[in-house]
Amino acid sequence: MKITHILIAFAVLFPASLSFAEESCKATKYKMLDDSIAFGTPFASAKRTLNRKFDSKAVVLSPRSNTIVVMFHQPYNNLQKIIYLATDGKITRVLFTYSDDFTRKFGGTADMFKVLWPKLKAKYGEQKDLSTDEAKDQVKLFWPRHEGATLTLLADNDTIDLRIDCDALEEAIRAKASGSANFGF
Repeated sequence: MKITHILIAFAVLFPASLSFAEESCKATKYKMLDDSIAFGTPFASAKRTLNRKFDSKAVVLSPRSNTIVVMFHQPYNNLQKIIYLATDGKITRVLFTYSDDFTRKFGGTADMFKVLWPKLKAKYGEQKDLSTDEAKDQVKLFWPRHEGATLTLLADNDTIDLRIDCDALEEAIRAKASGSANFGF
């Protein structure tokens, strides 16, 4: 039997596994600041991995059924915390919060933002959109989707966060869930 016949049979029998590979955001140019957990990792597995990896370095909490928060005792790679968000049991978003110590090296959040923004533009190109909320004194910069993922820089008076969303995976999970939903008719 030819390999093409096997691949076609596999695609027909297991179509979800092929589409999942395409939507894992592995080829995105947006770099994870910590690669402990890949997009698509099951929630329970991610929590176990993070508990093992950061055993004495951090507190690993799960305040909601779709959220894992890793809060470091001491800055880890200049990070204060990492938040993992899941959709239908799979990790689809990661939020990296820079530590206060690292931010102070630049003179505060505003000064760090002035340094970080040009670096992100140099690495990933011009952002797609800019959103400000003067009431919250907050700025959000959005970079365009690349290989299924988007990048967002969030800054306010106290913190600077980088968020990477695997939109393609989240969309695939939601489409699969809506396709199998039983509405009773």
